[in-house]
Amino acid sequence: MSQLGVTPTGNPPVQPAHIPWLTDAQYINYPTGTGITSSSTLYTTGTLTNMCAMACEYIENYCGRYFSSQTGIDEKYFDVNIGANRNVIVPLRNTPINNINSIYLQVLSFFIPISFEYLTVSELSGAITFVPLLNGSSNGSPLPAQVLNAGSANVWINYDFGYTTIPQTLVEVAVMLVSRYIGLQENPTGAETIRMGEMMISWKAMKGSPDPMTVMIQDMLKPYVTTYMLTT
Repeated sequence: MSQLGVTPTGNPPVQPAHIPWLTDAQYINYPTGTGITSSSTLYTTGTLTNMCAMACEYIENYCGRYFSSQTGIDEKYFDVNIGANRNVIVPLRNTPINNINSIYLQVLSFFIPISFEYLTVSELSGAITFVPLLNGSSNGSPLPAQVLNAGSANVWINYDFGYTTIPQTLVEVAVMLVSRYIGLQENPTGAETIRMGEMMISWKAMKGSPDPMTVMIQDMLKPYVTTYMLTT
C-alpha cells in the first residue's frame, strides 16, 4: 500500500509518475545538432531512448516535481494549520495547476469534502487558498466542531497538473545531459566536453571547484526547483 494510505473516497491513491518528455526523435532533431541520426547504433538499439528518460528523471528528481501533464493525482499534506477564521494556504508540489478535482480535510476519523465556493488558485505561487468555515462541506453541511477546533488537519487534494508544452529551458538541460551521457559512454575516462551548435560545454572541473556544466545546469533549473520532496 502507498505511504499515503487509502484516500478519502476509499480508493488507492493515484500518484504521479516520471513520464519522459524528451524523446529520441526530439534529441536527434534538436536545432543545434547533436551528431546522432536515426541510423546511429545508439538510436536503433533503444539506448538513446533510455538516456532521454534518464535525463528527464534526473531533472525531475533535482527539481522535486514532475513536469509532464498528469490528471487525477492524489496528494496528502500532513498537519496543515486550520481553524474557523484561518486562511488555509497549501502550496502544491506540482505546477502548473490545471484543475482542482477535490479537497478533503482529515481530522481523526472525519473526512470532510471542501466546497470550492471560496477556493482561490494562484498560478504564480502554485498554491490554493480556502477558509474552512466559509467553504464548508461540499454537501452543504457545516464543518464539525472537532474539525474547526483541531488546529491542524491532513489535507487531501486531487488535481491535474503539468505542462502540455515543456519549457524550452528544461529541454535544453535534458539535451545537455543526454549529450554528456553519450560522451561518457563513448569515452568513459577522457570525455570532458560536449558541443551544442557553436558552443562547447565542459564538465572538467578545476581543482576545488564544481564542474562548469553542473553549475550551468543548476542555474538553468533554479526557477523550476520546489521545496517539496516527490511523493514516489
